[in-house]
Amino acid sequence: MEEKKIKAFLKKAKRRIWANLFLHSFLLYLGAGLLLGTFINVVSLLFPVYHAVYYAMMAAFVVTMVGIIVMVIKAPNNEKVALIVDKTGLQEQLVTSLELEGKEDTISMLQKQRTCKSIANYSLKEHFPIRCSFGNVMIAALAAMAFVIGAIMPSPAKKQAVANHNLKELAKKEAKKIEEVKEELKKNDRVTKSDAEEYEKLLKEALNELKKTENKSDLNKAKERLETKLEKKLSQTSDESAKEVEKMLEQKKLIEKTAEEKEQEKLKEQVQQELA
Repeated sequence: MEEKKIKAFLKKAKRRIWANLFLHSFLLYLGAGLLLGTFINVVSLLFPVYHAVYYAMMAAFVVTMVGIIVMVIKAPNNEKVALIVDKTGLQEQLVTSLELEGKEDTISMLQKQRTCKSIANYSLKEHFPIRCSFGNVMIAALAAMAFVIGAIMPSPAKKQAVANHNLKELAKKEAKKIEEVKEELKKNDRVTKSDAEEYEKLLKEALNELKKTENKSDLNKAKERLETKLEKKLSQTSDESAKEVEKMLEQKKLIEKTAEEKEQEKLKEQVQQELA
């Protein structure tokens, strides 16, 4: 009976000690995580880092979770809880009673009864109130403010990061189109092997150029150069082979207009000139 009372008391004490430890660790590591996130946000103000806020949030989350895991690993067991509570005035009664667990001799029973009387008048709320450290709260609050300011503050580097990302996405789309055309050239029997190899060479060169583009102007110039080379090659290719390649390029929008469309435009211009 006495052992059950002692264990129940220790369980309540452990909950309070763990709660305080959790609050302390959570706020401490949250503040540290937010400071790390703030550092990432500050870096993004000076250097182009796309999705910097996302990385900052992930850093804060990871550091906080690591703190919670460390807290759980280092959380005191029943023996340590007994030692902590004994230091508040129970004079090692709880530790002694735990060591006497299972023993039913007279001395052991008297010790457990004495411990039960002591804990009956012991206030866990008074000795272990659940509260947050003001210093930890302030650190976390200030870190959160700095994090938000760094996240929402505009800068040329942030605009550049967005522009770089958009450029990479555009380059990826163009590269994907080129790769698709290369695959279709290999599968299409109507395109001669020699023509297919020459087109593949042109497309490969274009891919290398796309990888080196640093801004939208460079990207557009690379696309224009590719279109010019392709049109020149089309004019040198046999009719049947040229038409097949032209369809592929037109479908993927690697050339703006087919030869037929350009011819029609020339005819229209000639007609207009004659009428004028």
